Amino acid sequence: MPPDELESIRNLGLVSADWLRQVGVDSKAKHSRLGPVVAYMIMKQHLAKTSLNLLGALAAVLVEKASPEPPAVERLNLQKELLRL
Repeated sequence: MPPDELESIRNLGLVSADWLRQVGVDSKAKHSRLGPVVAYMIMKQHLAKTSLNLLGALAAVLVEKASPEPPAVERLNLQKELLRL
């Protein structure tokens, strides 16, 4: 079976893709509309195994960076946005 849209996105593993689907984020477009922080918050509310590493990976997915680890400044900005919501 060919991978679905989420599974074919660079930096998004099979488990993370499954977690996104479980909370109703079933496409890159939907993830893009929500943004990484909101998607992370939804996942955090419904799944016990989420961590801040997932937040960085969700941000990297949107720009399909070579590495899922965002630079320190970007990571800090994501965490600040998370605290504001």
